[in-house]
Amino acid sequence: MKGCSSKIHVVAFGLSIAVVAGLSMFLMGLLAAYLDVGVDVVMTYGSLYVGYEPSLIGSIIGLIYGLIDGFIFGVLIAYFYNLFMGCCGKCEKSDTDVMQ
Repeated sequence: MKGCSSKIHVVAFGLSIAVVAGLSMFLMGLLAAYLDVGVDVVMTYGSLYVGYEPSLIGSIIGLIYGLIDGFIFGVLIAYFYNLFMGCCGKCEKSDTDVMQ
């Protein structure tokens, strides 16, 4: 890697985390609804996210909450990562960087 260009694209990282969070909440809701697996977890999350419950509609609501929360937290994580890499990141020159 040349120089200190190890920044994360903030929106792309936010979207990636959003997809993972949304799908995990959706699948958790479906598993709780149809296989009675993790019902307590879904009900606990339901106390934070209004409408999230072990059902198909509740799973879709959880998907939406997961997408929104995942995007917000993903953007924040990437932003702070880039911020800290700018002020605190150390760049070490490798042998290939010195030769060029």
